[in-house]
Amino acid sequence: MTTAASPEGHSIALATAQDLEDLLPLMRAYCDFYETAPSDAALLELSRTLLADPDREGVQLIARDERSLAVGFATVFWSWDTTEAARVGIMNDLY
Repeated sequence: MTTAASPEGHSIALATAQDLEDLLPLMRAYCDFYETAPSDAALLELSRTLLADPDREGVQLIARDERSLAVGFATVFWSWDTTEAARVGIMNDLY
C-alpha cells in the first residue's frame, strides 16, 4: 500500500478492507451533508465493490491525522474520455 504522509503526520492512503470500519462514519457524514440516506449496507457494498475490482471500478482514499484517526476520504471512479480516447479518473466524493 502506498501512503503519502505530511510533515505534520497526516497521511492519505488507498482504503483497504481494514479501513471500512473507519470509512463508514465518514461516508455517512458525507451523505448527511447532502441530505441523502443510503443504508450502511449500501455504502459498504459500494466500498467493497471498489475494493474487489479497483482497476475497473475505482478506488477510495482515506486520510488520517497524526494519531491515525480517520478524518476524510475521497472516491475516484474510472470512466472514459472521448477527447483523449482513454480512461480517466473522476473524483466523485471529497470529504
